[in-house]
Amino acid sequence: MDVRDRNIAVFRFADGRLPDTSTRIAADRGPAAIRTAGAVPAAAPAPAWRN
Repeated sequence: MDVRDRNIAVFRFADGRLPDTSTRIAADRGPAAIRTAGAVPAAAPAPAWRN
């Protein structure tokens, strides 16, 4: 988020790098929260029940 220019820059993941796509999204306000792409979490292992 570029607060001065009021836009959000778009990047992409490519071969372990983060190149700029030169795409900008106009924003008339500052961000409350911006989420980034993340890895899908692995499934949690089943609990080991003891009798």
